Amino acid sequence: MALWGRFPAGVEAGKPDHPVARIPSLAHRLLDPLAGVSALARRMRDVTAREAADSILTEPDKPAVKLVIKPATDPYFSYVTNQLHRIKAVTDRTQTHLIASTERLCVWDGMGLNQGTNRHLFEVLNGPLFWPFSYRQLRQMLTLHNGAITAWAQSNGVTLVDIDGRMPRRPELYADAHHDLPVSQRLRAWLIFQAMIPRLNADLQAGRVPRDNGPKTASHPYLDKEIETFDRSQYLARIDAAAKATPEK
Repeated sequence: MALWGRFPAGVEAGKPDHPVARIPSLAHRLLDPLAGVSALARRMRDVTAREAADSILTEPDKPAVKLVIKPATDPYFSYVTNQLHRIKAVTDRTQTHLIASTERLCVWDGMGLNQGTNRHLFEVLNGPLFWPFSYRQLRQMLTLHNGAITAWAQSNGVTLVDIDGRMPRRPELYADAHHDLPVSQRLRAWLIFQAMIPRLNADLQAGRVPRDNGPKTASHPYLDKEIETFDRSQYLARIDAAAKATPEK
């Protein structure tokens, strides 16, 4: 992250000038010692805690950092595209199709996060990993990063799934800035499957799939037991026989 910004004096990348975890409210600190002996204090403390859990966490004040917009020739982008070239070399060698995707970062300018459900996401975005860049600057960096992936995919004839562009802007779908919750994992998988359908249709029509590319052996390379085989024609014959034996109504 330090390569992406010019920082004012006294500001270092990865070192927030305040603890990310907010100090409990003054009311909470005053009422907590009394909660064991006062029902009123306990009730007031619990009410304020519930209100705090439902409150919205806005982006904290951050130092004025100038974002460094990197040119296309920067080594950062060369690293990204070189990694993609390495993956494509493997898929070409194994006669498989590469599907690339943009990367997802759950952040955008003006984003508000729920204290109760998005606390961890707030701490990640405003903690050492991304400090001191603003939400707007993180989005700008991601746009540049994904632009390199998109340009590479277009120039290499690779199918691209715009995960970042198509996933909903809903923080409750994410465990942190990068990782999905189970429901959004299924959504991401569905977007990828949609991108696969045109390729699958073309391969089916051209007779390129299905293709038997497994080892010609009845033994699994990592398991001792023999592999169980499924004779499709045998089971279909049994179904046909059962259907013929069933009297029509």
